[in-house]
Amino acid sequence: MQGLREAHAASPRSDRASSHQPSPPPSTVGGAGFARAHAPTGVDDGGGSGGGGEEGDALLWLCATLLFTYDIFARLQLNVLVPALLADFRTDAATVGSAFGSAWLLAYACVQVPTGLLFDRAGAHRVLALLAALCAAGALLFAAAPAVPLACAGRVLTGVGCGGGFLGIVVASSTFRAERVGVMLGVASVLGFGLGAFGAAAPLQLAARLSLIHISEPTRRTP
Repeated sequence: MQGLREAHAASPRSDRASSHQPSPPPSTVGGAGFARAHAPTGVDDGGGSGGGGEEGDALLWLCATLLFTYDIFARLQLNVLVPALLADFRTDAATVGSAFGSAWLLAYACVQVPTGLLFDRAGAHRVLALLAALCAAGALLFAAAPAVPLACAGRVLTGVGCGGGFLGIVVASSTFRAERVGVMLGVASVLGFGLGAFGAAAPLQLAARLSLIHISEPTRRTP
């Protein structure tokens, strides 16, 4: 009985002592993962962008800029190629403008929303590769077409491929840090419009003149 009374008398003291005991410090296990989980959005441990490493972003941005440059080139090339197309297909200017120009523009407009969905679901690298392949196939078909319908089909393929030109530079520029998105988008636009418009002017005019000379040579030789 005496031992039981001593045990009951000691229990309040142990409770009071445990209540005043300081709580242990928070566990440091997995501290790096905790810091990453609570880090600000868009910033990783290395201070880079949330969209990936800058080397990969630069490569994606360069490919998208090249595609956008060809987009501008394909828009403006008919203005220079009209005389060569008239001589090659033996047609009139109305047919060239309505068939070739409208085919490209209609295909370009129709693929804007589907191309945006592809960028969201399939990834920018795969979509840009697919668009570049369509542009190349369309350009080859347009150059080798013996008749207007096949040439129109080539222009349609080119319009589909160019449909993601501007979307590509927007997606590629958005992978950089937030403070660089506007700069990268602006540089891509300047390069695309500048190089594309220049390529569709003097260099293409020279190529068109050489083509006209080549087309007219058989006619000159015939009696």
